[in-house]
Amino acid sequence: MYNLSAPASYTASANVLMLPPGGNGKIFDFDGDNKADLSFWRPDTGAWFVLRSSDSSVMTQTDFGLGSSGDRIVPGNYDGDTKTDYAYWRPGTGVWTIKQSTNNQTVTYTLGQSGDLPVQGD
Repeated sequence: MYNLSAPASYTASANVLMLPPGGNGKIFDFDGDNKADLSFWRPDTGAWFVLRSSDSSVMTQTDFGLGSSGDRIVPGNYDGDTKTDYAYWRPGTGVWTIKQSTNNQTVTYTLGQSGDLPVQGD
């Protein structure tokens, strides 16, 4: 249980994260402890912030995706190590960009086109 002492504000956005049916929250397990972590992505800077459920520390990943480019965040476990990888899909090019948690390498794949909705799953 996390106690947030400062008031929070939320802004609606067209950047919607689609979850696969029957998902169990592991899609948001950035620290690999089998529990979902609180996280958000700041589209104007591309910064990701994750409150790790394992030790309550904050992890950040900077400059990874931009709202001004129309990027859609699609975090998921793409490298099979049980940890969620930072990822985004750029509809203008159909390119998926993934920061692998196993080795911190960035990989790209082309799949989709403008107008598609990216959906990650296992």
